[in-house]
Amino acid sequence: PQGAPPFVGALAEAVKGKIAGAAITLNYDNSADLSILLNLIDSDAAAEAGAALRETLGFAKQMVPLFSAQLPQPLVPGIVETVNSLSESNRSTVLSLSATIPQSLIDAVQQNPGLFVPAIPDAPGLPGVAPPQ
Repeated sequence: PQGAPPFVGALAEAVKGKIAGAAITLNYDNSADLSILLNLIDSDAAAEAGAALRETLGFAKQMVPLFSAQLPQPLVPGIVETVNSLSESNRSTVLSLSATIPQSLIDAVQQNPGLFVPAIPDAPGLPGVAPPQ
């Protein structure tokens, strides 16, 4: 993607045209455990995409202290915990991305739906947002 950091472009290029299948799972207990699996056409594609994804996740973890200062305070602890939980793995042709979304973040979103209004101006259908006139 134009303007994206090089490792994001490398990730996009690594998977472009090479995805044979995908699955998303979400397990909920005391937190939401999210897994995204990509079955790529060969193990070389999975290894290449895994390396690019690892670099992308490393960057996200380094940047979370900076961008969290721009977030609404009730969301910060949960988002920091979610970003720090991000992990990737690849075996054979399968690349996986996992994250744990803590209950504290789910609660903060449910209790503060208006937090998203400034980020999405004029978005009809969101809590606290009137339809366009």
